[in-house]
Amino acid sequence: MGKVAAVGTGPQERRRVRAAQYVRMSTEQQTYSIANQRDAIRDYAALPMAAPPA
Repeated sequence: MGKVAAVGTGPQERRRVRAAQYVRMSTEQQTYSIANQRDAIRDYAALPMAAPPA
């Protein structure tokens, strides 16, 4: 908790927003563990966001 992601079109326009992760394992045979899902979401959130369409 307390984690925020930065969004914006450039370094001067980045702002922080709160986000939540929803991770789950439906079966023991599931390929991706909760830790893998959490890491993938964190990595995705760290990517620079594209500018919204004009």
